[in-house]
Amino acid sequence: MVGTSPTLLFSAYFGTLNLEKAAILSFPQGLPGFETERQFAAIQIPGQHPLIYLQSVATPDLCLLTFPVNAIDSNYRLHVSAEDRDTLELPATEILDTTANLLALAIVSVEQGAGATANMAAPLVVNLKTNLVLQAVQPDPSLLYNFPLNSLTPPC
Repeated sequence: MVGTSPTLLFSAYFGTLNLEKAAILSFPQGLPGFETERQFAAIQIPGQHPLIYLQSVATPDLCLLTFPVNAIDSNYRLHVSAEDRDTLELPATEILDTTANLLALAIVSVEQGAGATANMAAPLVVNLKTNLVLQAVQPDPSLLYNFPLNSLTPPC
């Protein structure tokens, strides 16, 4: 179980944050494009659900916007390779459940004039028991790296 004692973190976007250590996610392999960034704090702001900010612990001006993939596509099928399971410390026999033991997050890109897109082809996979994270490229060729978020239709 991940510890819960508080830690201070400075963010260029959120100021000084007093976070529980359980909010710190560890990327053993870094993140493509940010290989030296190994820890991010998961930040949720009331009224902005389901948006999750991933604030770098080491770099105050690096913050990623993410959405749970299931908030974008309720039928999303996550695949985690055997190698990725090892990195995440997920037993081979453990069922992949993004409502219980895992969280899959799509990184959101916002380009001026083009709107927001989500990377559905390579989500961040979080083991909720260990807070280990990696980016897992999905084998489904129909998934987009730049899924347009303005194409979402409200469920009601």
